Amino acid sequence: MNIDPKEVFGREAHHYHARRLEYADADIDRIINETKLMPGTMIADIGAGSGILGRKFLEKGMQVVFVEPNRNMRDQCAVNLKATSIAPNRYKIIDGIASASGLEARSLDLITIGDALHWFEPASAATKEFRRILKPEGKMVSIRRLPDAQNLFIQALNSFLINHAEAYSKGQRFIKVSGNSANLPLLENAQRFFSPDFVTYSRKIPVQYSIDQFMDYLRTVSSIADYISDDDNKTEMKKFLQSQVNEHGVIAFDWEVRVCIGTPRKYKTVDISNEVTQLSKVRGS
Repeated sequence: MNIDPKEVFGREAHHYHARRLEYADADIDRIINETKLMPGTMIADIGAGSGILGRKFLEKGMQVVFVEPNRNMRDQCAVNLKATSIAPNRYKIIDGIASASGLEARSLDLITIGDALHWFEPASAATKEFRRILKPEGKMVSIRRLPDAQNLFIQALNSFLINHAEAYSKGQRFIKVSGNSANLPLLENAQRFFSPDFVTYSRKIPVQYSIDQFMDYLRTVSSIADYISDDDNKTEMKKFLQSQVNEHGVIAFDWEVRVCIGTPRKYKTVDISNEVTQLSKVRGS
């Protein structure tokens, strides 16, 4: 089953904004220090969604172009930004994708990507566009968050969804597997987009959700949203979650946050049919 992320995220734009994690100031500050950004720096947030990541850089004094292919997400981004005190002349919201951003050549100091890198296929086409729009000394940053695969609840949830949700079983999963091109681990996927000298770090964030809050979050996950849009499936999902709450009646687990900072990888061609295999050979694995 092929998933159109623009369709899914368009339906769930409000839930996406309400239930996706905020990006931590500590990570934003570290990115600013690593990339030596100054107030007024020009940034493009690619796959910007409802503007959660780009807004953090606006709050730090940067100028941001939000590049997002889904109209509902762009509209939600505009609503969210208008609700702040950020001056409208410091940002703009445009229609575009990773491989065709519509931005001018060599116009950016930084590209930011929040929880979207796995949608940018082919990787070679995306990185070619990134190299085109970045200034010669420009950088790119990816922040990706996934539930901790070592958590017993996440393992149980992963198994439940594989057995019940067709799109999940064939598409993006919470637990990634090395060598599976549709579900590469965070670091392995990043290596397809970044030059070999990129800087990376990860950390974990503990979270708690009520069942209703977690259901709202699941509606923002493209490979799950259609499954729980059906009333019977929604009931089945809630029944499973009720069996998984802790002694305090909440769902608790850690998010793994993976931050990568570097420059776009350069491919000889835009044919990615053997990219994963080629990378494995390069790493000697």
